[in-house]
Amino acid sequence: MPFFGRMIVSLAIALVCIFSGCATTHPRRAPNLDGLIAKPKRIALLRPKIDARVKYIDTPEFFYSASRAGQWEAMVTTGMRRSLEMDGHEIFHYLEIGKLLPGGERELKGLGVRLTRLTEPAIEADADYAKKSVPKLSTGESLIPKQLKEKVDFIVAIKGRSKIETIKEFYARWTRNIGFNLMTFPITAASAFIPVPLPISVTISTSLFEPSPEDIFVSVIIIDVKTREIVYQNDYFSTSIPSDDEELQELGFDLLEDFTKHDD
Repeated sequence: MPFFGRMIVSLAIALVCIFSGCATTHPRRAPNLDGLIAKPKRIALLRPKIDARVKYIDTPEFFYSASRAGQWEAMVTTGMRRSLEMDGHEIFHYLEIGKLLPGGERELKGLGVRLTRLTEPAIEADADYAKKSVPKLSTGESLIPKQLKEKVDFIVAIKGRSKIETIKEFYARWTRNIGFNLMTFPITAASAFIPVPLPISVTISTSLFEPSPEDIFVSVIIIDVKTREIVYQNDYFSTSIPSDDEELQELGFDLLEDFTKHDD
């Protein structure tokens, strides 16, 4: 393929990766999950904890955004609720079940974080994702409050983190990328005809491209209250963050892809 043809193909592939992102999920299920959810269940959605951080322009620093975190937590929960209700499950939102606990919503949010941490050692031990079944883990007798045990069959706990680039920072980064690559284009073009500049052009091109700092990672676990065992775990990673409420709700659907039975 001619040089300029290779350049166009490479640019097209790069643009697809940059703007669409690369989403990855790792669902794990208990072997008996289908039997457990053969009939609709009462499911509690605990308040998520998503650490949303926004990049401070012209610096490598990210700062926590309460407004973004609140939006993401609410919309991901809404998406999961819609997905579970499509299978006929009765859903208890964290705003409802928080009233049952002495510590209210604050206690509920802390519980969700503690529960999601239970799977971290098992995931670390299977970092290559060789096993598609959820590890046999128990939450312990005292971790789940009595008020929840009496009210629901399953508990859903969610946590995650994200890095967000502002629109102004996005345009500033791409202005730098385009400017730098225009400056180095003559050397890159010359490398098609003169072998000597090739190592120089490769070094310059790779070192002057500034990739997007954005990414998102969200993890969910579902616990059988009766046995106190984790019956489902999934996580979602992407280098393209959701751009609106609809995409955030779709993320909630994606997290439950191997738990629910309906077609999206």
